[in-house]
Amino acid sequence: MKERRALRCNKECLHKYHLALLSVVMVTVPFFNGINSIAIGVYTGFLFFCSGIRVRKSLPEIILVVAVAAFFLLTTLDPRGFFLDAGKHLAFLLRLLPLFLIPIAYSSWSGKRISMEEITMILTISSLCAMIFGTYTAIEFYTRPEEHFSFIHLPHTITGKYHSVYFSIQLGVNVLLAAFSFNRTKSYYYLLIAIVLFVFMTLLGKRMALLALCALALLFVLRNLNLKAILVFLFSVGIAGAVYLYSPYNRWRMEQFDSNGEGSERMIMMTESMNIIKDHFFVGVSPIGVSSELEKKYLERGIATPFYSNNPHDLPLYVFMAFGLFGFLTYYILQLMLLVVGIRGNKTAFVYVLLFFLAVSVSETILIRQNGIVLYAFILPIIFYERRKDT
Repeated sequence: MKERRALRCNKECLHKYHLALLSVVMVTVPFFNGINSIAIGVYTGFLFFCSGIRVRKSLPEIILVVAVAAFFLLTTLDPRGFFLDAGKHLAFLLRLLPLFLIPIAYSSWSGKRISMEEITMILTISSLCAMIFGTYTAIEFYTRPEEHFSFIHLPHTITGKYHSVYFSIQLGVNVLLAAFSFNRTKSYYYLLIAIVLFVFMTLLGKRMALLALCALALLFVLRNLNLKAILVFLFSVGIAGAVYLYSPYNRWRMEQFDSNGEGSERMIMMTESMNIIKDHFFVGVSPIGVSSELEKKYLERGIATPFYSNNPHDLPLYVFMAFGLFGFLTYYILQLMLLVVGIRGNKTAFVYVLLFFLAVSVSETILIRQNGIVLYAFILPIIFYERRKDT
C-alpha cells in the first residue's frame, strides 16, 4: 500500500515538473527565442531522461512522429543545403529539430499525460502575458508626444515583440482549445477565455487566421446542428466580418494596394515563386536555395534587395520550391494521413487544430520561424496524446 502511494506521489510530482517546464517553454515563445531555445532543450531532456526512448509499434503513433517531423526529415535528406551553405543548413536543421524530437519524446513518455484543460490553461497564460505586454507597448507608444492614436498602427503596436501573424496563430489555437475544454467541462471560464482571446485576435486584423477560425466554426455547426452551435457560429462570423469590412487597418491596406509593391508584395512573391517552381519542378532548389533564387527573380524585375521577404509566405509554395513535386507530394500525403489517423481515432480537437495549422500555412511559411515550429511541434503531439478523465 505504501509503495503504491509513493509511486502515485512520484507520478504527481513528475507531472507538476512536466507542467512547469512546459509552461516556461510556452510563455517564452512570444518574447525571447534564445531563452525559448534553452527551455526547449531542458524540457526535451527532461522527457527523455524521465522515460527513455521507447519505439512505439502503433501505426498511428508512427504516422504522428513522421508527419510532424516531415519538414525536418525532408530537409535532412536533401544534401544540397550543405553544398550551398553548410553553416546556414546546419542552423536551419537545428531550428527544425523540435519537429523531430518532441513527437518522439511524447510517444516515449511513460508518465502522466497532459490533459486538454491543462494545455489550454498553459497556452492561455502565455497568450495573456503576450497580450499584457503588447497592450503596455501600445500605451507607451501612443503616449509619446510625437505620436497620436491611430487604428491603422494599432495592430503593429499591440503585438509587442511578437510577430503579429504568429500571435494570431497562437490565439487561434488557444481559442480552439478553450472551446473544446468548454464543450467538455461546461465551465464558463473556458468560454470567457475563448471570447477574450478572440476579441484580441480581431484587433490584430490577420484575416487568414480569422477566416480559418470561422471556417472551423462552420464545420462544427454542420457536425452539431443545434441552437448553441449556430449562435456561436453567427457570433464568430459577425465579429470577424465586421473587423474585415470596417477595420481601419484592413481598409488602409486595401487602399494602398498598387502594382509597384506597396500592398501587392504577396502577388509579386507568388508570381516569382511559381516561376521558380516551373524552372525546378521535380526536385526543387532545397530550403537554403529558396532565398537566393527569390533574390535573383527580384533583381530580374528590377527590385532592389532586400525585398519585402525572402520566402513566399506560403508553406505549400515553399515546400514545392524547396523539394519539388516529389517532396511536395510526400509532405502533404503525410499531413493527409495524419488527418485520417485523427478522424479514425475520434481525436476531434486534434483534427481541428491540424486543419487550422494547414489553413494558416497558406498565407505564412509557419515552419521556418521558431514561433511557428514550437506551436506546431508541441501542440499537436500534446493533444494527440491528451489525457482524458476516463483514462
